[in-house]
Amino acid sequence: MEKILQDFQDGLIAALPRLRRFAYALTGSMADADDLTQATVERALLKRSMLREGSNPDGWLFKICRNIWIDEIRRKTARREVAETSEKDEPMVDGNKVMEDRLEVARIEEVLKSMPDDQRAVIFLVAAEGYTYREAAEIMGCPTGTIMSKLARARGRITDILLSKEAKS
Repeated sequence: MEKILQDFQDGLIAALPRLRRFAYALTGSMADADDLTQATVERALLKRSMLREGSNPDGWLFKICRNIWIDEIRRKTARREVAETSEKDEPMVDGNKVMEDRLEVARIEEVLKSMPDDQRAVIFLVAAEGYTYREAAEIMGCPTGTIMSKLARARGRITDILLSKEAKS
């Protein structure tokens, strides 16, 4: 029993960086991502007996995270709350390369934030975290074909936005 608990804890600790990145991809805010990650870990610890042996613990954690996030969005929508936060805590650093990199990151973040939530989550799972379409479908709770079409639409949207911005420059 102690070995099972220790394995669970080790797996949870190993998954934290990926889980936090996923939470950030969903929320777009580091503060909200940290809150979502904490809530996910709390729920995972409470419900660890529901994790089936031989199943994908990362996928299970991502699914918990996504479900908590959806619940929170529903609560905010029901209360008609709209909260926009921006992460501007980093100090400015001189240097052309650093500025170009920051502008590019800001541009990519802007594009991702403009995407529908489900497309942003699919892009993150497949492109950033390396999940297969089947694994992403399991996490998102939809068929593999839906993941493929959402991913194609998301990639097309990213390409269109970036090309239109380059044309304006």
